[in-house]
Amino acid sequence: MDQYVGETEKHLAQLLAGARENRCVLLFDEADALFSRRAQVSGGHDKYANLSTAYLLQEIEQYEGVALLSTNLLGSFDDAFLRRLQYIIRFPQPDAALREQLWQRSLPAVRLCGDIPYAALAQAELSPARIHACIRSAAAIALHEGSKTLDASCLIRALRLELEKDSRSLPHAFLRGD
Repeated sequence: MDQYVGETEKHLAQLLAGARENRCVLLFDEADALFSRRAQVSGGHDKYANLSTAYLLQEIEQYEGVALLSTNLLGSFDDAFLRRLQYIIRFPQPDAALREQLWQRSLPAVRLCGDIPYAALAQAELSPARIHACIRSAAAIALHEGSKTLDASCLIRALRLELEKDSRSLPHAFLRGD
């Protein structure tokens, strides 16, 4: 996206021309930022933002290759664009059993110290990305404390911080001391 009128369309045209020539698969991560609903025109900025969206809609519709879009905000997509999508595949949040596996597979055994309460960690309803963020946070906590290993206490503190982002508290398993 460019701040100057017409530049966004020029950049998109170059990108899509290269993709056509090279038979690329397009991946738009966080696609809602590009394909969001067009705004009510209340100023010049809205008018040109809508033109960019309309241009992108036309170009993607004419693209003969594969285009993949990822988003957590499907409801913010422009209806005209949703009509053009051939498939919408929803990935539900993982259940507790899958979250437990994600915790286990994401924590390298050589970096762990003590018993890790995987089942209790998995009770927190987190996406895979949020579990990964929790593990990064736990690693930062451990490093701050001068440790190169993660223990249950680092993980629980990191989980608490991650849940506080949504004003949630630790799962009952931690509150009971299980």
